[in-house]
Amino acid sequence: MLLFVVDLGLQLFTQSSMDQATAKAAHNIQTGYGLYLAGTQIGTNRGTAQQVVSYVCPLIPVPTASCTSGLQVYAATGSTFSALQPVNSPGAGLSSTAFSPGGSAAPVMLQVAYHRTPVIPFPSFVEPWIISTIVFENEQ
Repeated sequence: MLLFVVDLGLQLFTQSSMDQATAKAAHNIQTGYGLYLAGTQIGTNRGTAQQVVSYVCPLIPVPTASCTSGLQVYAATGSTFSALQPVNSPGAGLSSTAFSPGGSAAPVMLQVAYHRTPVIPFPSFVEPWIISTIVFENEQ
């Protein structure tokens, strides 16, 4: 029982950190300012999927090696907000290659998913993904 409580705490802390990191990345994509981390420019303009992974990984409390291999990023743009469709199954549908941060005044949905290895193994039908989703309209 104690391990379950510790595992749940780690999961909630990781989720909160991912939400904050995704919001920061979304803000930088939204403004077109570029991705800066600790004063170092990681990406220009709205960035690429790999640049967003490089930006988000140091901001979440997971080992770097598992972050870069276990983190998936998806950005989609549409003509309206209602046209944006989230990916609900990261293992199969969320892909770092599907990254379209849109242009000026475009509605964008950014999803960041992390495949977390739990302390207590889950049943085989449960996927231990943590997903953070944010929707915004680009400036510029």
